[in-house]
Amino acid sequence: MLAGAMLFNGGCTSGLTTSLVWRIKAYHPAEMPRLNLATSTQKNDVLVQYDECFAKSSTLRPRAYWLLEYAAKDTNSMNRPKPEFVNLADYTNLCVVPMVKPREAIPTNGYCVLPTANQLAFTLWRNGTELGNYNLPVYFNAPPVTFWRVALTPVTVAADTAIVIGVVGGSAGGGVGGCGR
Repeated sequence: MLAGAMLFNGGCTSGLTTSLVWRIKAYHPAEMPRLNLATSTQKNDVLVQYDECFAKSSTLRPRAYWLLEYAAKDTNSMNRPKPEFVNLADYTNLCVVPMVKPREAIPTNGYCVLPTANQLAFTLWRNGTELGNYNLPVYFNAPPVTFWRVALTPVTVAADTAIVIGVVGGSAGGGVGGCGR
């Protein structure tokens, strides 16, 4: 019993399973996300398009989501879940929302967007009225599935199982081996 408590509270497992396979990381906008916004005749919302990367990876992946639908999920941006990403090919007749510069006049008809210098956040305007300030999403999820992640899963599970057996067997067998000594 003591060995089991030490195993789970003291971190005596190899850590391979959690560090290589199951660790949850942040998905975030790329350093320069190539922000674009558009409206659609098919939906009364604004489509946000940007490039995303995973943790410290340099691999970019294009993303798109409906802004107003996502913003309505929660008023606290820190608690918002991952957006429901959409496929751009599913939407036709998209109308690009023009970007304005900081000292430029805001148009009084239609949408426009004023991005921050790094394009990680923006202010959306419609008909000369500010609709709100928005940040591109940052969310936590399991890492993307890769060949190495799949290949290492059985190895890490076996290593952790062997450590658990060694600890439990060692504590039951007179304290030989394991971390329960």
